[in-house]
Amino acid sequence: MDAAIDIAAVALPVVEGALDAGDTMADRPDDDAADNETAGLEHAARLRRVEAILFAASEPVTEAAIGKRMGRDADVVGLLHELAERYATRGVNVVKVGDKWTLRTAPDLAPRLKLPLAASLSNTNST
Repeated sequence: MDAAIDIAAVALPVVEGALDAGDTMADRPDDDAADNETAGLEHAARLRRVEAILFAASEPVTEAAIGKRMGRDADVVGLLHELAERYATRGVNVVKVGDKWTLRTAPDLAPRLKLPLAASLSNTNST
């Protein structure tokens, strides 16, 4: 049967780079990296949220409407421009129409999509 271990009595090894008696957690070099990683994850989550808002919207959405769903500290305009840049080479683009944003078919693909669906399917499935 396992004996209980008194955690307080266990000697911990000294880790190189650990805090000295006068140091604070802010003095640790890895804290900046952890903060950057957290900020990066938060930014990615915000991008995903804006993307989902645009995808779910039945019509173009204003920056203010997106901002209401994002919180006041979100850089909505910056996020929209970043998404537009990421989508620039894809089959759909993030575009600004007037004062609103939406997802649209990439302009170079639009003519191909104007064919009746049945005709375009029969052309690609012919043997």
